[in-house]
Amino acid sequence: MSPQQNASVTLLRRKITEAKMTKKSFAAATGVSPEYLSRILNHKVRFPRVRETLESFAEVFGMDPNEFEEYATLQSNLPESTRKLWAKMKELDVSRSAFYARLKIKISRPYIYEILRGDLPFPKNPVLIKEIATAVEMEPSEFEEYSASRYSRRQRETEEEIERSFLNLLIKRMLTERGYSTGSLPFANLPPAMMDIFPLESEYTPEFLLVLQRMGEMHLNIQDLAKLTGVTEKDLRAVCFGLATAEESDTVTKQILTVLT
Repeated sequence: MSPQQNASVTLLRRKITEAKMTKKSFAAATGVSPEYLSRILNHKVRFPRVRETLESFAEVFGMDPNEFEEYATLQSNLPESTRKLWAKMKELDVSRSAFYARLKIKISRPYIYEILRGDLPFPKNPVLIKEIATAVEMEPSEFEEYSASRYSRRQRETEEEIERSFLNLLIKRMLTERGYSTGSLPFANLPPAMMDIFPLESEYTPEFLLVLQRMGEMHLNIQDLAKLTGVTEKDLRAVCFGLATAEESDTVTKQILTVLT
């Protein structure tokens, strides 16, 4: 639609006339400059697409801002959580700038404004969502992204725990098969080829073979060993599975043996 055909300009002109207002008084009532209003009404600039400006235009006439096509478009493009945020801001009479001032964490003003405009999706970071909710006296759980982020985190933690448990059982099987540990053999039906992920005993250093021996005698898994020695689980797994460099393996082995011997 060309500027001359803009329905919102026509509507605004009609409302100002019906209210028997001057352009100057309408500008003062809505907080825009008379020059800017004149440019809008004379099609010199496009009709505003800033939510608060459109709402102030509508408020003067007691009309629904959705009567302005631009406002209806803004609304339809907003994510559900952003709409909830705007509704609460309106209920509390909190402007964009006032909302930003309420945030206690350091974050870019343009970034927040882009979220409010719908130019960016509602954030998924649970810390930021909690801050946004606090700023407008809401519970973070009222935003679906918060629940989704918590679920994703729990799901991730569950997957990591399953992987950790599986690797521990593989290591226990290796220690049992090679005579470093006693007891039942985990994964009785495990295909023998699965154990090929471990280096041959001859490929471990004599010092690390001593580590394996101590793990078997003390019935230690990777988590136990990490807590005892201060070596990260990641580094321990890397050495156990032959993924560490010789230098890394030597450093890890020395740190372990200072505690276990």
